[in-house]
Amino acid sequence: MNFYFSMPILFSFYLSWILFCSLASPNSVNLPLKAASLGNWLVTEGWMEPNMFYGIKNNDLLDGTQVQLISTKLKKYLTAENGSETILMANHNSSSASSWQTFRLWRINETFYNFRLSNKQFIGLENQGNKLVAVSATEKFPEAFQITRKNGEPHRVRFRASNGFFLQAKSEMQVTADYKGPSTWEENDPSVFNMTIVGTMHGEYQITNGYGPDKAAKFMRDHWKSYITEEDFKFMSQNGLNAVRIPVGWWIAYDPKPPKPFVGGSLQALDNAFRWAQKYGMKVIVDLHALRVSQNGSPHSGSRDGFQEWSDSDIQETVAIIDFLASRYADHPSLVAIELMNEPTAPDLRLDSLKTYYKAGYDTVRKYSSSAYVILSNRLGGEWSELLSFASNLSRVVIDVHFYNLFWDNFNKMSVQQNIDYIYRQRSSDLRNVTTSDGPLSFVGEWSCEWEAEGASKRDYQRFAEAQLDVYGRATFGWAYWAYKCHLNHWSLSSLNEPNDTDKITPIETRFPAYPTVMHVNQIRGILPSRKGLVYEDHRPALRILVEGVRRVREICEEKPQEASLFIIFTQLVKSGFRINFCQISLIRNMLKHVTLGVAMAQVGGMLMLQPEVGGSHDNFFFDGIEKVKQSEVLEAVIAGDTLVTRMTLVKLQKRFGIAKMEGKAYVGDDLVCEGEFLVATGTD
Repeated sequence: MNFYFSMPILFSFYLSWILFCSLASPNSVNLPLKAASLGNWLVTEGWMEPNMFYGIKNNDLLDGTQVQLISTKLKKYLTAENGSETILMANHNSSSASSWQTFRLWRINETFYNFRLSNKQFIGLENQGNKLVAVSATEKFPEAFQITRKNGEPHRVRFRASNGFFLQAKSEMQVTADYKGPSTWEENDPSVFNMTIVGTMHGEYQITNGYGPDKAAKFMRDHWKSYITEEDFKFMSQNGLNAVRIPVGWWIAYDPKPPKPFVGGSLQALDNAFRWAQKYGMKVIVDLHALRVSQNGSPHSGSRDGFQEWSDSDIQETVAIIDFLASRYADHPSLVAIELMNEPTAPDLRLDSLKTYYKAGYDTVRKYSSSAYVILSNRLGGEWSELLSFASNLSRVVIDVHFYNLFWDNFNKMSVQQNIDYIYRQRSSDLRNVTTSDGPLSFVGEWSCEWEAEGASKRDYQRFAEAQLDVYGRATFGWAYWAYKCHLNHWSLSSLNEPNDTDKITPIETRFPAYPTVMHVNQIRGILPSRKGLVYEDHRPALRILVEGVRRVREICEEKPQEASLFIIFTQLVKSGFRINFCQISLIRNMLKHVTLGVAMAQVGGMLMLQPEVGGSHDNFFFDGIEKVKQSEVLEAVIAGDTLVTRMTLVKLQKRFGIAKMEGKAYVGDDLVCEGEFLVATGTD
C-alpha cells in the first residue's frame, strides 16, 4: 500500500477463484453454502468504514471511550481509593496506570458525559455536595460532567459538575467539585487535567448516540440505502455466491421506534434484502449479532462501553427477539437459517447459560419452521467441541466457528508458508472437532484473506486464499467470508474483483510538475504557514505530526537563518476525485543533510496516515522510531539545490491495535540516497 496510490491495488486474481470454485446452481439450496457476510450494514462496525464517524462533533469522545486523567498540579492519576469503590482521589503515581485509573465515558451530548469505573459504578457527588464518590447507577442517576477542552490542546481539560463548579485536585487525598474561578490552563491550576485516551469504540451505539436524535436517523437510513443495494445481490449471484449472512441488532425487533439512541429503519432494509435474495436465487442467514447489554463487549455487539453484561436475566428478552425474526421470515423462501447469537465470550458468558438460551431459542424457531437451520455460535475462548453433545440432540442445527490468522501474538511471527501450513494443520484439525457424520453441521461463519505476514506477494495471497478454501470447503454447512464490503481491501470481497487502474499505480512524482528547487531564506519565511493556522483552519488534529516539521523550519528561519537546511512545500492535488497530499523537499544549504532525509520521509509518512483512501485515518498518530536505516554513497554527492523526492509505502496496518509500519525511500533523480523503516502508533497524546 503506497502513498502515491489513490486507492489500494485490488486482488482480482484470486476472487474469481473464490467465487467460481465448484458451485451448485445459485437457485438450489444445496449445501455447503458459499456466502458473504454483510458486515457494517445493519450493525455498524466503524473500523470497516471509519469516515462514517467524521461528522460527529468531539468524535474522539464517544460512548465507551476509555480515558485516564492526570492532575497537572499534582502529577498524579485520578483513582478510586485503593479500588474500594468509595472516594475519588489523585494519589496514583503518574508513571503507570491500571483499570482503577481508567474511566469509561457515557456520552450525553457532545460536551456532557458520565464517568464509569472498572467496577461498573459511576462517579457522582456525595449528597449533592462537592465530594466525589462512586455510586451505583441503580441508586440514582449518575453525575453528568461537562468537559471543557483547551483550544489547540484538546487533551488538556476541565470538568464542570452539576453544581456549577469545576473539579479540582486539592491534594492527593481530596478531589472536589468546588473550583469557582476561570482558568489560565497553567500547570499549577488544580482544576486542569491531562486526559489520555487509552481505548475507543465505534459501533452502532456510538454512531447513533454520537450524531444524536437530530441527525442519527437520517444518517443511518442513508447508510442503509446506499451501503448494500440490489446491485450487490445481483453481483454476488452472478459471481457464484449462493447466500448472505446478515448481522442484525436486538433493536430491530422494536422497529420503527427502538429504544434510544438506536433509530428505526433497519427492518425495512432487512425486508429489502430478503426480496433481493429471492429475486436472484440466494439464501439468507439472519445473524443476531448484537444483544442488549452485549454478549462479548465488542463494538459490533452494540455495547455502550465495552462491558460484557448479558446474563440469565436477559434470556427472555433475547428469545423474544428470535421469536420476532422467526415469525416474520419463517415462511420466506429465501430464509435458510437463523443464528441465535454471534461470538459469545468465555468465560464471562457461562456455558450453562448459553445452552439454556440456545435451547429456548431453538424451540422458538421450531414453533414457526421445521426446515430452517438454527446456528449456534461457539464461544470465543471456549473449547471447539463444547456444544457438540448438546447440539447432537437437536435437528437441523449448525455449529459456527470463526477462523482468522489474526488477533494472536503468534501470528505476528509467522511467515507466509507458516500461515498456510497453519491452515492445513491446525485449522483443519479445529474444523474436524466440530464436524460429525450424524450430528450438527459445521459452518466457518467468518474468515478473511487478511493476515500478519509481511512482504506477501500477490501469489502468496492467492495461496493463502486457496488453502482456506480447500480446508473451509469441508465444512458441511458451508462458509461465509467476512466481509462483502470494507474499506480495507483484503477484508472486502466486493473490492477484490475490481480491476487495476494503471494510472493509480504511477508514482506521484512523475504525474505532476516539480516545484522550484531553490528559494531564498526570506522567501521561505514569508510563505511558511503559521502553526495555529495549519491546525485550526483544517480541524484535523493529526496534522500535528506535520506541523512539528513546519514549526521547526520556521524557528530555524527566524532564529538562525544562516542554518536553514530545508524547505517543505505542502500542496494538495486533486486527481479523479481523490485528494492526494504531496511533499517535496528542497535542500537550501548543504547542512544537516542526514537529519533532513529522516524528516522528509517522516513528513510524507505523516501525510500517508492522513489518507483514508490508502488505509490511513484522521486519528492522532505518533512516530515511535526509525529502524534499518541505510544511506547510499550517492548521499555525499547531494548538494544544495537538489530536489529530494521521498516515497513511503505502508507495509503493515493493524487498525484494531493502532500499529503501522512504513518503508521510506528518498531519491535524488533516479538515485536512491537513503531508506529506512518507520514505526507508527495511532492514538492520542
